[in-house]
Amino acid sequence: MRRVAFFCLAFLVAVIPAASTLADTSGSNANESGQLFESSIRGVLKAKGFVVVPYSEWAQNKQDYEHVARLALRNVPYRSIYGHDARVEFLLKAKELDRDILIQGMRQSRPGSVDEKLPYVWHNARLNYPERETILIVIGDGWKPGALRWAREQMAATEGFSVMSFEEFLSWAGQAF
Repeated sequence: MRRVAFFCLAFLVAVIPAASTLADTSGSNANESGQLFESSIRGVLKAKGFVVVPYSEWAQNKQDYEHVARLALRNVPYRSIYGHDARVEFLLKAKELDRDILIQGMRQSRPGSVDEKLPYVWHNARLNYPERETILIVIGDGWKPGALRWAREQMAATEGFSVMSFEEFLSWAGQAF
């Protein structure tokens, strides 16, 4: 298991920065880099025994997954604080947990507006699914000064809301599962 986690971390360290450089020239490259980030999270979940399934497939065939002890649903719909349809990357359902866990990833490789969405993520977590734990995984070095500090302050003041680097997520997953 440690080799898988190390591989995922090595993959993230090697591939994401290279993709981030490319992202400076094209929106499609930024999208590809975001997909690599999500793929890295998915790899960690699979290494920890989660069966990763699109939410839409699970919703149509729930009975097929009743026996699965650890399930990670991808692209999970919810109603945002703005009243529109939105999606979160993962919803973890594990029989050994007493709650569901939502995982949202955010990447800010260069200055931009992603960090301005941090309050949106926090408000959605607290208002739309307070019964679930929310883990926000953040990577990149393009965050505005104070943005991650604000997010971590919300984490300290809000039960069930965590902000983690990818390395912290690896450590959490190793301890939790």
